[in-house]
Amino acid sequence: MKMLRATPILASALLALVVFAPLTQVQATTQTINFSKTQTFGHITVAISANITIDTTAETITGTVSVTAVNDTSGQTIFSRTFNVNTSYASTGSTSGASFVLMIPTVGEVLGASCTANASTGASSCLVSKNPDVNHDGMVNILDVATVASSFGTSNPAYDLNNRGVVDMTDLAVVAADFNAPVIW
Repeated sequence: MKMLRATPILASALLALVVFAPLTQVQATTQTINFSKTQTFGHITVAISANITIDTTAETITGTVSVTAVNDTSGQTIFSRTFNVNTSYASTGSTSGASFVLMIPTVGEVLGASCTANASTGASSCLVSKNPDVNHDGMVNILDVATVASSFGTSNPAYDLNNRGVVDMTDLAVVAADFNAPVIW
């Protein structure tokens, strides 16, 4: 009998949940971020200008990013492109950060501009290194981290991402910081 008396209360509670549930749904959080960064890698200066929107609910990044790479010795532009970015990113859990890597082909090697933008604070950063997607599968993942880690202490130029002559903690930190970042060509 107690179960029957609780049924109208339970039904009322469920009805209230159904009625008010749409009011408590999480709305998409979007933030548009504009930034300009300049980094030098070896004898190449890379200028990056972005206008991106981060949707933290859908975990997407959309917008445009312009990249220009200039040879510091000759002053010649060796790469210039505006990327139309429309990609998903892996959530970092407690932060509203989104990361992506832009590929910058230059003479002799491919560079990567690893960019991060925080939808909560509007902060952004970009770091230019050799391509952190060392196995070239379109995503910086555990295979890239393991490959760089297995070359730790060697002078293998393919995994020496900062071009200092040895695969060290900085190279490992670069690929680890880009973990789960999509690579955009």
